[in-house]
Amino acid sequence: FGCPNIEQASVDGEDIIIHLFHCKFSRKPTPGARVKDLYEVCGQAQRSARWRHDTERLLHNLMLRDNNRVRSGSTSRFEKGTTQLLVSLKNRCRFLRPRLSIFIVQPGLSKAQAKPNQLELLANTEMYVRDTSHAELRVIASP
Repeated sequence: FGCPNIEQASVDGEDIIIHLFHCKFSRKPTPGARVKDLYEVCGQAQRSARWRHDTERLLHNLMLRDNNRVRSGSTSRFEKGTTQLLVSLKNRCRFLRPRLSIFIVQPGLSKAQAKPNQLELLANTEMYVRDTSHAELRVIASP
């Protein structure tokens, strides 16, 4: 299973807090409004729920992805923090309790105009994420 698009991790006492953000890129005129787009991003969120059970591997994969990116001439994906901080978290994570939050970022989805099938899909994804990883699912959408 692949890594999410944007990640944040920090330590709070004995917990490692991880936020996984998933978003769906679209070149269509109405991004996010289609159920197909929402299915894809919900699938990403569901697959990422498994990372709670292998935090060390998640952090290792994030380091590899960033190293490969920098080696190929692109800029680092880190907006805050460094590879060294990630290494430190990885070395400590086996002694910390993982606390996971998963975010679906779908600006084309309208909170006010969400269709019943979109709401049902989000509800099923929330239930799966909660049952699989005891994580909370949050959805970031347009008003």
